[in-house]
Parts: sequence; C-alpha cells; structure tokens
Amino acid sequence: YLKSRGISRLDGLILTHGDTDHIGGAKAIIENMEIKRLMIGATINKSNLEKETIYSAMDKGIEIALLHAGLAWKDGGTSFLILTPQKNMEADNNASISLFAKLGGYRFLFTGDLEEEGERNLLQQYPDLTCDVLKVGHHGSRSSTTPYFLRTIKPKFAVISVGKNNRFHHPHQEVLDLLRQNKVQIYRTDERGAISYRYFLHKGFFSTVK
Repeated sequence: YLKSRGISRLDGLILTHGDTDHIGGAKAIIENMEIKRLMIGATINKSNLEKETIYSAMDKGIEIALLHAGLAWKDGGTSFLILTPQKNMEADNNASISLFAKLGGYRFLFTGDLEEEGERNLLQQYPDLTCDVLKVGHHGSRSSTTPYFLRTIKPKFAVISVGKNNRFHHPHQEVLDLLRQNKVQIYRTDERGAISYRYFLHKGFFSTVK
C-alpha cells in the first residue's frame, strides 16, 4: 500500500509496543523499504517479536531510537511529544508509546494499547491534556477510553483501528456509546477501510479507502 502511494522511504517507524497486532508487519516494512530510524519504547522485558524486529532493523543498519516520556522533536511545521512510557517500565499495554502531535491544524493523540491504569497515569502526568483527534486505545476495548479520560481530553474525532468481525468483538458497544454521548465523530477501519488525514499547512480532511 505504501509503495502504491509513492512512498519508498520512511524517516521514522514507531512501534508502540510488542503485540503482534501492532508490529506484526514491521519486519516486512524493514525488509522492503528504506527506513532511517526505528523508534521503540524504552521498556524492559520486551516480547520476542519486538526483539526480533529490532534485530532485523539492526542488520539493515537502521538507527534504533528508545522513546520515553518527555522526548520531543519537530519536522517542518509538525511537532511531536512522547507522553509514555516512563523509562524502564515493564513492557505491556500500559507501557505503550503514547504520541501527541500537532499537524494540519489539529492535535492528535495516539495511545497504543493504553488501558484504564495507563490513561489514569497519563492524566496525572499531563492534567491539562486535550486533543482534537484521538486514536482510540486498544481498538475500542472497554478496558480503555474511560468516561473520565474522554471528558478530560475532549476529542472531536475518534479513529478506531480494528479488524472486521474480530474475535474480541472490538470496538465494544460501551465505548461507541460513550463517544457518541460526547459528540465525537467516529472513524472505524472495519467499516471504512484505511483512514487517512490529508493536510496542507493548517487545514486538512479525513478520507477513507476500502
């Protein structure tokens, strides 16, 4: 898909954490594309798949960057801030990389598989955190996107990455109801296919491809 869009080089590839449904395709990307930097959480006791992916990147001479809370960088008019994990956390869902980005006139929050505990810790560290676009945690599981979290960050849009007819029945109805109650516009990959945000300077729009 990336090559069909004319993309053959990536400045950075972020692996939020070591679960197969998040990084299962990373080795194929590493083998078939030019990647400048592989970004992974500064966690301990990583999964075997995450370790294998890191070794594949090292064999290709790709730079490995360990991300942790507080790291920030800019690329053109876009700014990025890592919110989680803290250094040396035990690798699990609540040690997912959480990324806050400002691009195309919107504030984006990507939370990996953060669950309720992770969301609570995130807001303790960043009590004034808000966003326009939330990549919903853990594929819309009821273990994430709690009422307090949603009321605090106040997103306008929610993107749910989820497989069609998946065995976990994600997204859970409680989460969908909560998003609608808070007047959040929902984009789901199981219903709309690939979801893109296209922008120029400070304006953009969402598009879908099935």
